[in-house]
Amino acid sequence: MNNYALYYYSRAVLSRPKDSRMWNAMGCCYDKMGKANEAQRCYTRAENSKDREGIAIHQMGRLYNLMGPAYELKAVHAFELNLRRKEE
Repeated sequence: MNNYALYYYSRAVLSRPKDSRMWNAMGCCYDKMGKANEAQRCYTRAENSKDREGIAIHQMGRLYNLMGPAYELKAVHAFELNLRRKEE
């Protein structure tokens, strides 16, 4: 049912493009569908929209870790940012 959820989340994002919760939800749907690049773009938009919960940065680190050794440095950087955010 992720395709249906994406349809409605994309409509919600059109009305509130700065809402990080909708971008996180879209990223989660893409992640479950196996579309890592699209999920990464959604999580980046969520992070740029001031994701207060820190979901986006953690999920980006997890995605980079799954994408292989070429993305290892990006995964480490994302996890470090998440740790710094939690310490604040």
